[in-house]
Amino acid sequence: MVWDPPKQKVDVTRMLIYSFIPILGIYAAWRIQKFWLLLVLEFVMSIAVVVTLFPLGMIAPELVSLIPFPLGIMINILLMIYFAEKYNDGLGDTLQKKPDDKITNYIENYSNPIHSTASNTNNQNIPNIQNPIWYLLPLLLGIVGGIIAFMIFRNSDHEKAKRMLVIGIITSIPFFAWTSIQITYGSGNPIYVVASEGMSPELEMFDAVTVNSYVPFNEIDVEDIIVFNNPEDHNQVRISRVVSVIDDNPWTVRTQGDANLVSTPGVDFPITEKEYIGKVVGLLPQMGQFIATSTFYIILLAYVAMVFSYIAIEYNSFRKTSRSK
Repeated sequence: MVWDPPKQKVDVTRMLIYSFIPILGIYAAWRIQKFWLLLVLEFVMSIAVVVTLFPLGMIAPELVSLIPFPLGIMINILLMIYFAEKYNDGLGDTLQKKPDDKITNYIENYSNPIHSTASNTNNQNIPNIQNPIWYLLPLLLGIVGGIIAFMIFRNSDHEKAKRMLVIGIITSIPFFAWTSIQITYGSGNPIYVVASEGMSPELEMFDAVTVNSYVPFNEIDVEDIIVFNNPEDHNQVRISRVVSVIDDNPWTVRTQGDANLVSTPGVDFPITEKEYIGKVVGLLPQMGQFIATSTFYIILLAYVAMVFSYIAIEYNSFRKTSRSK
């Protein structure tokens, strides 16, 4: 049929990379003639994961939210590798494998040259040259880039493949840590820095507080410290203590800073669920000094500069070595 893919072996690495790109993922599934089977299997596995994790979700919902994403990636990798290799095996040894992408040629010619033993004896002494540009994959894409790099190099250079996977995991730690904090406290921004002396001495300027948005607003009571948007125009975030409940239908409270003598209308009250962000549940003393100053950004920029400088130096050495050969 006109819709049938060509009877040629596929490059498993290419199919794996395509599977992470929505439109090309459809092509990859069609190319190995497993589109509907992959669709059904991934749907069934998704249902199985939901059912399996449901009891855990009743105990620790924040953990359950972290599991599906990496688990989905692993399922996708295992299914694509299995069916792509099975497709190639099904074509038999009579068909010559014809790689249909530049990635394979690049790896063979530049990343891990193959030494000829018969036709060209002069190439036997060519060293195993590895292009350092590949390290950008796990550095920029984290664990996803690490997995892709691992699959690309797992046969040609297993040690480099493992190294790239480890780099991808390490670079993803800040992302997963921040995501876990967001999920734990139910907020896209669960950490706020105190910007004034209004809550002194309970909260000093540059203290950082953690805010739990899972606490319902109607459970907020007197003496609780909350984070909320300015009730007048919502253009500023404030941290203050609840001093009274103005109304219970709808639940409305009045706040006042510990260092202030009175509450300011339009600033400290009225606070309704519309203004409410979350309840302060933790304190990181003076952590804002690090976050709010240039020190944090200097360290971040220094790290990025060191990484790219190292790759640039290694790449320059790689090019010189390649030209000399």
